[in-house]
Amino acid sequence: MIKQMRAVAFLFAMLCIGPMVLAQSGACPEIVRTAQQAADQQCVNTGRNQACYANVNLNAVPQPGIADFNFSQVGDLADVGAIQSLRLNGMNQETQEWGVVVMKLQANLPNSLPGQNVTFLLFGDVEITNAAGENAAPMQAFILRTGLGDSQCEEAPQSGLLVQTPKGVGAINFNVNGVEVAMGSTVYFQAQAGDSMKVRTIEGAAALKAQNRTVPVIAGTQASVPLDDDLMADGEPSDPEAYDMEIVESLEFDSLERDIEIADPLDEDEIADILKRMESGEPICGEDFLPSCDEVPVEIGGELESAFPEDDDELIEPESSTDEDNTDIDTENDEGDPAVDTENNEGSDDIDTEPESEDTSSDDSGDDDGNQDQGGSDDSGGDDSGGGDDDGE
Repeated sequence: MIKQMRAVAFLFAMLCIGPMVLAQSGACPEIVRTAQQAADQQCVNTGRNQACYANVNLNAVPQPGIADFNFSQVGDLADVGAIQSLRLNGMNQETQEWGVVVMKLQANLPNSLPGQNVTFLLFGDVEITNAAGENAAPMQAFILRTGLGDSQCEEAPQSGLLVQTPKGVGAINFNVNGVEVAMGSTVYFQAQAGDSMKVRTIEGAAALKAQNRTVPVIAGTQASVPLDDDLMADGEPSDPEAYDMEIVESLEFDSLERDIEIADPLDEDEIADILKRMESGEPICGEDFLPSCDEVPVEIGGELESAFPEDDDELIEPESSTDEDNTDIDTENDEGDPAVDTENNEGSDDIDTEPESEDTSSDDSGDDDGNQDQGGSDDSGGDDSGGGDDDGE
């Protein structure tokens, strides 16, 4: 009799708990779909150098002196130049939250192309802090921190920043965590303090430069740069390697300006060919599996012209700190998360635009003027940055 009662009790518990478990397991895909729809519908009118609040939940901090600032609910638009930092929340299936922000940035695009913008798509556990100087475009330099290995279902990408450039406008350039980036493509960024920044190119090509070494990151590959505890570059970029398809396959967002086809990871022979080209100084484009040279930045032998600012003051500010009188604008989060620390924004070395001579003097500006060698003879590769460990799970 007792055994029968226990069996009945167990069955009753399963009947009560079972639907809750099923509902919980189905929450993650639905949250992703809802967030993507909101980003596509609510942010359709986002203009140049504007940010759109696409999905809850996040904290926004305005620049010091900005009084009229409202970025508190889905659909809100704000000038990126008025934003000091954004902190998005990771996925919470109980509260149905997953922070998403869409930015449309001019970057170094000319004013003659007003309808063309660089798309920044931030999602999940992400903090981004504006570190651009007074003469630079908004977010021309920034500090990025993201979660890692935090996907809760196959439909949800790991927290990160997805950047897409328009077709046919040349390479765009910016500085993230003291690393110079030149790209004409769609690229996925993740960064953790005291660990590394991982950069994966899912279409097109990009070039990374830190501590006088430039490496190519073409579609199907990734590279990493070690970061210190302040999220600043603390070593050279690693050699490129194939990325993990499981990490990038869920990165197809309707909020991007154009559809993308995620590249398959390169195989061992293709990676070996890239490394050989880096060592010999051959262009990383134009043959076999490599992208067309008109899609590749000049830094790695392509034809996409770069436009790194010539003035050191145009990028990372040497000193930037949060105004003590400036408090977080908490959007549906009662925990009062602190503002992102911007005190450690110093960048990487200056590099002369002359290809045969490099100025290694450092004034912590994060500036990079143009063409460099490909660093092929430098095999240090930054392997200790954890570039080979993609999963973080």
